[in-house]
Amino acid sequence: MPWRSSAKQMRSSREIERKQLEDGKEIVKLASGVQFLDLRVGGGEVPELGDVVLAHVKGYLMEKDDPVFLDTRADGAPLVFPLGTETEGVTEGLSEALATMKLGSIRAVQVPSYLGYPNGLARAGVKPPLRLPIPQREGLRYEIELLRCVQAPKENGATSSQRLCCSDAEYPCKLSQDIRLDVTADASSKT
Repeated sequence: MPWRSSAKQMRSSREIERKQLEDGKEIVKLASGVQFLDLRVGGGEVPELGDVVLAHVKGYLMEKDDPVFLDTRADGAPLVFPLGTETEGVTEGLSEALATMKLGSIRAVQVPSYLGYPNGLARAGVKPPLRLPIPQREGLRYEIELLRCVQAPKENGATSSQRLCCSDAEYPCKLSQDIRLDVTADASSKT
């Protein structure tokens, strides 16, 4: 078996529900509790475990006024990290959402607190790219654009370091400021 496996196949959660919206889009709920809505589905590949991914991410705390705790576009530097690794500013829920996205996609994601920062993050622990302390048991909401992925370098065991996946250049990135998925008990009921 090759050292790399598809992140989509390796994720710990399976899809348990799809809820059709009036506009034809679907809210997808995973067994882990992560929910997402694809605002645009890209034409690229799904990244594989170990691929270095580059994504613009805007993260909100799920509290009054939706304070922004992460905004790579405003900071001028997207998140860049190997998929499947623990990286500063990357939660398990964010990684799970990225592992199922096609390149060029834009996705709204809602992450339960236990896949975000279950113990919170004190002000002293806030380091870039994060902007705010995060309370305990706080749910998170993300807007993600998967820009590219690059296969891990040969010295890390990859068979090739030349594969580069890019987003659909014809689409500008426009994320709605008011996207919010339903996390109430009603969201788990099938329609």
